[in-house]
Amino acid sequence: MSAPASAPFKLSPTYGLIAVNVFVFLCAGAAAQSLLSIPVHVLQDMGGNLALLSLTGDGWRLFTSLFLHGGLVHILSNMYLLILVGPLAERVYGRTGMLMLYLIGGLWASLASACWSGLHTVPPTGGLSGGQPSLNLIVSVGASGALMALCGAMLMANLWQPDVPQDAADGAPAKTNLSSVLLQVIGINLVMGFIARGVDQAAHLGGLIAGLLLGGAIGLGWPQRDAPPRTQRLVLIGLTSVGLLAAALCAGAWPQLHELRAEWNEGVSAHARRDKADAAARKQEAADIDARNRASKVREEAAAVQRRRLPPPVSDKEATGRVWEFAGKGGNSAFLRVSEDGRQVQALDLINDIVDTLNLDTGAITTTREKLNLTDYAEIFPQQRTDGLSLRSGPEGRVVLVDSSDQAVKRQWLRCPVRYAGEGFRVTAAFLDKDGHNIVAALGHQPVVRVTDLDTGLDLGFYPTVGYPVAGQFSADGRHLYILSKYTETERQGRTLSMIDLSRRMADTGKSFSNGPLICEWRLGSER
Repeated sequence: MSAPASAPFKLSPTYGLIAVNVFVFLCAGAAAQSLLSIPVHVLQDMGGNLALLSLTGDGWRLFTSLFLHGGLVHILSNMYLLILVGPLAERVYGRTGMLMLYLIGGLWASLASACWSGLHTVPPTGGLSGGQPSLNLIVSVGASGALMALCGAMLMANLWQPDVPQDAADGAPAKTNLSSVLLQVIGINLVMGFIARGVDQAAHLGGLIAGLLLGGAIGLGWPQRDAPPRTQRLVLIGLTSVGLLAAALCAGAWPQLHELRAEWNEGVSAHARRDKADAAARKQEAADIDARNRASKVREEAAAVQRRRLPPPVSDKEATGRVWEFAGKGGNSAFLRVSEDGRQVQALDLINDIVDTLNLDTGAITTTREKLNLTDYAEIFPQQRTDGLSLRSGPEGRVVLVDSSDQAVKRQWLRCPVRYAGEGFRVTAAFLDKDGHNIVAALGHQPVVRVTDLDTGLDLGFYPTVGYPVAGQFSADGRHLYILSKYTETERQGRTLSMIDLSRRMADTGKSFSNGPLICEWRLGSER
């Protein structure tokens, strides 16, 4: 004996619509990062029904807004009502009829809502950007208009056929009181529309009227009312309804809304341009940060190599080097100049055009007068290079590497705000070593000179001076540093010249003269 064949599975449009609504709601919640309340801008971006947009070209919003909800309570209440009404509408009108009534009735409800909002949209004086806005920019969402359409169609069916059709599954008559359910759904929606803020009453009434008309149109030509109407008739009525809706949508002129839409589009475009520019700026900033981090890592690795190569420190006396006393000469000297053969060092008095020359071989000091150009020395740190570049003082505490031919800035370093006794370190001399590193000597209001590699930021050594250093210059080979100092005692006059051997640095205690690094930031030459 063969087993009876099981009935084929048929998907219920009621639960299909519930699944779509829940899926869209979860997507909106993910975009808003909240399920309790969905922000208006998220609903608008996902296709909410905004009259200014829906009636001026975005007619698709009338459909998409049916599946959006403003929060958890909103979707739960609508899905509860859909569970009550949906299966009854399927029994009366069939699955195709129920789906048609829900979607087309919902479209008419959305159009009613948009038209009501459009009629109450009053442009502000001066357009969107001028005066106090009085636009009725309300974003309407939800399935309640479609639910009211189902209820209206069921009321009409109840007029044609007071008893609900038999359940197709078991043939047993349904016991649900149809009128009670319909009045419950309609009453809840209409009452909420009058007593609660934010409820779209125009959509409720528009959906109810659309459902009554659609139900009436179906019922007028329904020859056999104990079974669902034929699909062909439903399709014909559905297409006719959609055509009428499209005609109504296109017939509306809405001149004020179109003017405001033009301003809206310009504002959206400007906002998009700003967002694009901001995104590009953020991307560039991230790239710059990444480049700085990678450059910092390279500097740290190079500094670690340099640090291992530093000679051992010596006593402060040994680190001072050879000292010559000018014995009253060079009272206003502020710059040094080393001869090409490295045998003479000159102290330059730019105010009085006096040059004091020290012969390093004999220790003799001679004084002559020479016309000195202040601009040749005021900004340039003498540097032994063969590539036409020189270091200069830049604005905002910068040190810049400049091409002497066209004054183009190749590289920049920002000095840290390190201060000692009220004065910061200033770079006075520079040298390019055999490895291509920019080595500088920095002076401050203290009897010490610091020598730093600009490219890595590593202090190569601290060297004591006799008095306050006022000028410096490297030897041609970069092995020595000449420092011009003035006495620290007020009763003593004149200046001294020290020849420091850079390989004989002070012990690390010399760093007590500095409370931080000399260089805080590295930049490319094109940056300002």
